[in-house]
Amino acid sequence: MESILGSIDVDAAEWALKIVLATAVDEIKLTWGLRDDLNKLMKRLTKLQTFLAEKVKEVVRHADDLFDEFSFENLRRKPEIKDRYYNRGSRLKARYLFFFCLSNPLGFRWRMAHQVKDVMSMIDGVFKDATDLGIRATKLQVPATGSDGNLGSVGAGELHQYRENPDTRQVVGRDGDEAYLVEQLCGAESTGDVSFVAIVGIAANQTCRVQKHSPRSFKTTWEEQVICLCWMMYGIRVEELWESLKTCLHRIGGSSGSKVLVTTRSNAVADSVKVRITHHLEGLPHEDSWALLKQTTFANDETCPSNLEESGRKIVGNCNGVPLAIKTLGATLRLKRNLQDWKSIENSELWKLPAYGDRIMPYLLLSFHHLPSPTVKQCFAYCSIFVKGAKIFKMDLIEMWMAQGLLFLQEGGNLKMEEIGENYFNILLNHSFLQLPERNEFGDIFVCKMHDLVHDLARFVCRRDWLICETGGGLDESSSISHLVIRPDMADQLSIPSMMKIMQNRLRTIQSFVDIPNDLLMQARYVRVLQLIGIGLTNVPDVIGELKHLRYLDLSYNPLKELPESITTLYNLQTLRLLGCNQLDGLPTRLSKLVNLRHLHIDKFMKVPAGIERLTCLQTLPCLELSASDGVWKLHELGCLRDVRRWLEISGLEHVKCKEEAQKADIGAKPGISALGLWWSERDEDSSIVEELEVLDGLQPHPNLQWLKVANFNGDSFPSWLTSMTVVNNDNLASLDNLVVVRLVDCRRCSHLPTLGQLPVLKTLVIDGMMAVKQIGTELYTQSDGNGVQPDSSSSGTQKRTALFPALITLEIKNCPNLEEWLQPESTNPPDLESFPCLEKLLIVGCPLLTITPTGCPSLRHLELKQIKSAQRLLQYGKSSKLTSLILNDVKELTHLPKELCEQLTSLETLDIRGCRKLACLPEDLGKLTSLKKLGVWWCLVLKTFPEIGGLRSLIQLDIRGCLKLTETPAGLDACTSLENLAIYSCRNLDLKRCHEEECVSGSGEYRIAESVLRLPRLRRYVVGGNGINENEEEQPDHFVPDISPLLTMKSIRLLGLVGWPKLKSLPDQLRRFTVLETLTIMGFDGLEEMPEWIGELSSLFRFTIIRCRNLRHLPSRTVMLGMKKLESIQIWNCPILAEGCAKDVGPEWHKISHIKYIETSVHKAGGVRRDCICSGNYD
Repeated sequence: MESILGSIDVDAAEWALKIVLATAVDEIKLTWGLRDDLNKLMKRLTKLQTFLAEKVKEVVRHADDLFDEFSFENLRRKPEIKDRYYNRGSRLKARYLFFFCLSNPLGFRWRMAHQVKDVMSMIDGVFKDATDLGIRATKLQVPATGSDGNLGSVGAGELHQYRENPDTRQVVGRDGDEAYLVEQLCGAESTGDVSFVAIVGIAANQTCRVQKHSPRSFKTTWEEQVICLCWMMYGIRVEELWESLKTCLHRIGGSSGSKVLVTTRSNAVADSVKVRITHHLEGLPHEDSWALLKQTTFANDETCPSNLEESGRKIVGNCNGVPLAIKTLGATLRLKRNLQDWKSIENSELWKLPAYGDRIMPYLLLSFHHLPSPTVKQCFAYCSIFVKGAKIFKMDLIEMWMAQGLLFLQEGGNLKMEEIGENYFNILLNHSFLQLPERNEFGDIFVCKMHDLVHDLARFVCRRDWLICETGGGLDESSSISHLVIRPDMADQLSIPSMMKIMQNRLRTIQSFVDIPNDLLMQARYVRVLQLIGIGLTNVPDVIGELKHLRYLDLSYNPLKELPESITTLYNLQTLRLLGCNQLDGLPTRLSKLVNLRHLHIDKFMKVPAGIERLTCLQTLPCLELSASDGVWKLHELGCLRDVRRWLEISGLEHVKCKEEAQKADIGAKPGISALGLWWSERDEDSSIVEELEVLDGLQPHPNLQWLKVANFNGDSFPSWLTSMTVVNNDNLASLDNLVVVRLVDCRRCSHLPTLGQLPVLKTLVIDGMMAVKQIGTELYTQSDGNGVQPDSSSSGTQKRTALFPALITLEIKNCPNLEEWLQPESTNPPDLESFPCLEKLLIVGCPLLTITPTGCPSLRHLELKQIKSAQRLLQYGKSSKLTSLILNDVKELTHLPKELCEQLTSLETLDIRGCRKLACLPEDLGKLTSLKKLGVWWCLVLKTFPEIGGLRSLIQLDIRGCLKLTETPAGLDACTSLENLAIYSCRNLDLKRCHEEECVSGSGEYRIAESVLRLPRLRRYVVGGNGINENEEEQPDHFVPDISPLLTMKSIRLLGLVGWPKLKSLPDQLRRFTVLETLTIMGFDGLEEMPEWIGELSSLFRFTIIRCRNLRHLPSRTVMLGMKKLESIQIWNCPILAEGCAKDVGPEWHKISHIKYIETSVHKAGGVRRDCICSGNYD
């Protein structure tokens, strides 16, 4: 096996050599008098190409570093040699400093000459060793590449074939397995809280088809059994993590009859879980295997050539029915269409290899071996930097590949390195080495994952180059290590002497989630990628500024306040990531020295220093903030940045004074910008209307734009390009037909909206804070020809319209206080043109005067109406059988819901009514909403009765609070056997003596929990209290009612909320017996001053929330809090005294909770809410 796998190492060394040879041609021009020696070095390097191994890789690394030194020196001398002549000192001192400084070309040449000789000596040594071994040189075979940088064996068509629709192909086989598992999962309930069904087999955790592809199989049966796929089904790979997951599984799905589907490759794992049923997943039958290979290899309209079938069936036979094997090899065969290629795979020696550690199987090595080039193989191997199962963000991965030199440009090629990286990424997707791609709102793949077995392969093929320091692994001090990863759990296990030896290697990557001492970091002089993520850095170590080879620096999620100027000497830096550095106020003033910087990732608006126009390689920019201050960037500097791509957001546009200044940014000449955000700051209304209109007119984008946001614009109308959605491009008019998202926010003076109805792919439209809009008229849909008639678009040569807003899915109209009318489109051409055919979500908020709206949204699924006067007209939208969610919040004139709603809304799953203070009744037929899962009625002050709800068999959550005149609990509650979450509280007039037939009052006079509640078999969360409590404090009881002890008989209860009143000075003593509680919420106990010590008896408590206990001063003792081993979260909301006492490091109560992983405090004050979140550890 090692002899065959040796070719992998050869590929790696060949790749490294190619990088050196590719850069050498350019770097040799930068030297002074070393041309002949470097030419000799290049020739000798070329002769190494046929016996590349560990020694050779070491030599190549030295040579790569050597050429990198030349590159760095050239970049450094350009700006710094000028500074030397501005230095005003004595001539003698200047000469002395010049001779010994790094800018002295004589000194540099002297040092480099010795290093060149050293590398040539190393090469001579390798040649001698090779000669002794009888190895002779042959000509290097370089994989063919096209002029666009693509590998010759991979065409754009093949890559597009995968990207077109990677997840929608029909699933092959497994019908019998599926039927059996559906039967087991939907069959008779188990007696325990959670029952486990295991799928065991080599393909068990490749896909959970039962969950993903069989919704109809579950629907009816699971509704009868009251188990919902979206709530109670979990596809989980447990293996080494089972013990730590067990508690969490019970927490999220502990009600009787819940099912957990465990997928594993190990019988031992299934045994440790104590599963009720184990189903062994055998390999696919031969015919299903062959069908899967054909589906993966050939496009939908292709058939397998007859001459390939025999060989293909033999290849399938070698895969032993494993779907991952078949899919991976199918992706490889997709690019090979002649019989000789198929025969070479069929007869490969790799089939004879044994599995490596029961994980790496021969078919994976075979697929790896057939990747198109050594470079792609190295790109794949680099994926081992990610944790198994983690999301892999495409651009992050590509930027790291680029930093390692894997994306070097081909001579004469016209692709950027990032574009080459995208090609390689798609190749790995095409070969199933990357899987489960996710797409952003533009339809582009931005994240994926890697199968566990494929991740093992990546670790295996780079095992000599990578050191992953994690629990269960050791420290390898081998000199061959190039890449180092230190996981968070290794913080206390690293040996400084061992780490010193590792750092002294020529490391190319350091990814650390623990702090690294400066003296160790100083040893990593040749590192290309450095990630120090979330390690608590407050200051950037100065030593980082000395890492001259560094190309990728990630300091994300650290409490940094500033970056040192030394960062600006990293002339090779290509990527700087500062995500989540919320305290960072600015960037170094000499940022413009980073002339190779291509990607600057910051997720907040930032005042960038002046001079960014010199960073001509920049593609990714932060959210840029303009300012009138000196030394800050100006808008015209964007004009030089031709390669800006993806997102560009600019705030502070009020500092731009004219159209000419805006035009200098040349936004329209940047086709790579897909998302553009234009922000003015909130300010007085007296700003210049004409000035802002002209500035916005000068910022018109390129037609490629997909996302547009205009915020705080103070003009009284939009410029023509925005009104008509057409821009000038190359002296021609072009429509913004690629727009997917449009957001118009706080454009307070604009009285008319742009014409958006003809945009063919617009999916999201947000209109927010348009104070002057009184009418949404026909101009929103189409442009008029001047006579009130819209022209037929087909007459202009464009595709004929079939609908207005043909692709719109989400429409939000918010905070338009003067909006009165939203008109139907009129005089359409052709007539009766359909509008909003695909609209699924409609949100109308803060439009109190709106009374006229259009009708008809046939695809509507979610309707939310908030802070409006009347909903009767708008509720016409809700009369759709497809509507699944209806939310009514603060609808001021709503007195009742239309009776017909309950008959028409057959698919309604969520009904939420809040703050409708005139709502007097609910429909009597509410029980007919058989699909309803969530029902909430909050603060409906005149609602007196609740209709019978026994027919709501699918109801999972019922929340009734603050209905002050409600006198009775809903009838038929005990028939809602699917109910998991129940909250009925703060209903002041709810008569606890006047209960339905199942509710009772104990003989002792204590009010008890209703029997109808105790009969709910799946109830997990129950919130109770504040019902029937008189507003007069003197008439309030001094102990908690009702008696909660009957809840102890309900084994399913895991979350309990108690709502108190001002007179209460203690918690109910029965609470201490709820030792299985995982979440406890205490709210409204204003008389409580000290939390009882017996809280520590709640040994299973995971989350503790305290709300509105205004006089609470003390938590239990530190000893008690430390004894609550499972407590990971404490939240203190609107408890001003306790919140002050729990202030981090200074509060007298802080020492009691400082060990808890997640701490949140918030206090309501006159100026708003102050919220402090403290994470002292990892929290999910």
